[in-house]
Amino acid sequence: MKRLYFIRHGESELNAQHLLSGRIDTPLTENGRQQVHAVIDGVRSIGVDYILSSPLSRAYETASIIAEGIRLPPDKIHTSALLTERTYGHREGTAWDTTAPIADEPGSETLAAVRQRAEEALYIIKNLPFDTVLIVSHGTIWHALQAILNNQPSFEDTGAPDNAKIVQLI
Repeated sequence: MKRLYFIRHGESELNAQHLLSGRIDTPLTENGRQQVHAVIDGVRSIGVDYILSSPLSRAYETASIIAEGIRLPPDKIHTSALLTERTYGHREGTAWDTTAPIADEPGSETLAAVRQRAEEALYIIKNLPFDTVLIVSHGTIWHALQAILNNQPSFEDTGAPDNAKIVQLI
């Protein structure tokens, strides 16, 4: 049986400013890098065979730090646009209220579209020839994956899991 784990990227510059990142390619902060280094032993203990990451730099740098820390060969880390954060249109770069859901506003990607991308990513992951896969991605993808795996028809885009925290999905 395949095991699937999820880590949200380390703290990014816009996270630190409490701004909604979306598809803005904001880098990790030094604190974000430290958060990632702090979970390497935990990732090593689960025996990750393969890492699939969002291509946004905050996620890919997180994945790269982890891969290097667990000595995962470079050919075992890849990116997929399916795992990219939701676009929030005109809301990107604005203050982020972690308690209120972000509605499907004009210019933003719908939650249904995010869910579709997450379903496609899960299909690909389930067909990979690896036993233990780590997804490195973003908060909205996390919510979509949780809804799919828990057979929930919909989800809300509320808050995000903690930065650089390992969670087992399957």
